[in-house]
Amino acid sequence: MLQLCLKIICGTKAISSLYQESTGLERMFVDAARLELGRTGDDVANKEEQIREANEVKVKEGDEEMKDEGVDAIVYGRNDVISDLETEIYNERCHPLVRVICGLLVKTPSSSPDTFFSLLNCLFSAGERADAPTLRKAIEKNIPTFAAKAGRRFGEGEVILRASEFTNAASVPLLVVLMETVIPLNLNQTIPTSFIEACRTIQKKLGDDDGDTDAEDDPRFLLPIMGCIPRDDLAAMLPSLIKAGNDVLLKAVEKMSERLPKLRTTYRDEATSVGEIVGMSATEQVRRGN
Repeated sequence: MLQLCLKIICGTKAISSLYQESTGLERMFVDAARLELGRTGDDVANKEEQIREANEVKVKEGDEEMKDEGVDAIVYGRNDVISDLETEIYNERCHPLVRVICGLLVKTPSSSPDTFFSLLNCLFSAGERADAPTLRKAIEKNIPTFAAKAGRRFGEGEVILRASEFTNAASVPLLVVLMETVIPLNLNQTIPTSFIEACRTIQKKLGDDDGDTDAEDDPRFLLPIMGCIPRDDLAAMLPSLIKAGNDVLLKAVEKMSERLPKLRTTYRDEATSVGEIVGMSATEQVRRGN
């Protein structure tokens, strides 16, 4: 089945035509993806203890920076493969399968949204497995390969809202990556209002699932729209950003900085009420320059 998928992805015949010719082909892809992900997850789980031990040895033998960060923080907190054993399993078992499924996601036409989200659900379900973190790493690293195309095809807000329907606490990191990459970084692009509303909806829906923070205080789901949030609201969010950890805080600062190129030629500040003008308009700036 893996070879068949590769031939379809790399072949000259459009996958959308194949879907039209065979009503059962889409279901076959979904079933095969779920089956192969389950088998791969079982294989990784059977070697998880060996992988964990090899990773711990690798960290202890690493440089001073790795030792200072701590074994648990690196082995359980990072998304990178660590030991030679984990790298071998990642390259031979996890990455090739996930790439094929991501290729199918890229090729799924706009006329088959149910197939797209069924395949995405298979990936999220496999990424939830605590006993197969190497497989989760492969899934998380490959989400950006299809996210932006899916956003253009099905709508950015629709993609993340549909994905949130089958997201739980274990797969939240996968959803966060999807939200961050569904809209490619473009300093001249305006983020759609529908996407902003979708991010806020997901925050209220899933923000408290892991029990770490209150829904309204969890900033992870607002990272993609940090550049659109008013300054006063960002200041109010600062305690929750610090509480969420360094990774979230640094990502938030990076997203906040995206607004700077857009504002570098203006002196106008954000208005505090409707109709209020704060700072100088473009005309006023020209006059001031003269």
